[in-house]
Amino acid sequence: MSSPLMRAETSEADDAADGSAGLIEVILARMAQRQISLRSISALTGIKRGRAHNILHRDAAKRHPMRLDEKSAILRCLDIGLLEASLAADVLSKPEASLSAAGTVATMLSELLDGLPGDIVRLVETIEGVDFTDVRPEHGRRLRALILKFVEREYSDVGVRRLKRLTDNEML
Repeated sequence: MSSPLMRAETSEADDAADGSAGLIEVILARMAQRQISLRSISALTGIKRGRAHNILHRDAAKRHPMRLDEKSAILRCLDIGLLEASLAADVLSKPEASLSAAGTVATMLSELLDGLPGDIVRLVETIEGVDFTDVRPEHGRRLRALILKFVEREYSDVGVRRLKRLTDNEML
């Protein structure tokens, strides 16, 4: 028989091993955002209320490991895609990340990446004189740099427009 301390350590180790570290925080944040109770999650997913409480406990040390079927049911119930959940958990794994940043950035990245591999395959197939032997890993680094420059430019413009709008409103 394992002690509660052993179960908490096992739970955290299991979370890290199955890639769900941070996922529970994403789920809890979405539940709060949409004002969905644990009782509702239980009813919508078919997971018993006590079990749902144990896997979605606010105290990470008291959480029980989540099974894959439970993870899928909860994500489906909250309309969180697997890609979005993984991205949010990845953002949360960085010490400087906040829960609000994880949610918004993950949703934006999920939208960006959804279908992108297939789009790239179709694009490469349509470019005359190019085939997949021309696709190299280092192109990913160059694309990343281009995306980051684009994001910086776009959000800088948003910041300038917001500041102008706020300044104009103060003058009224």
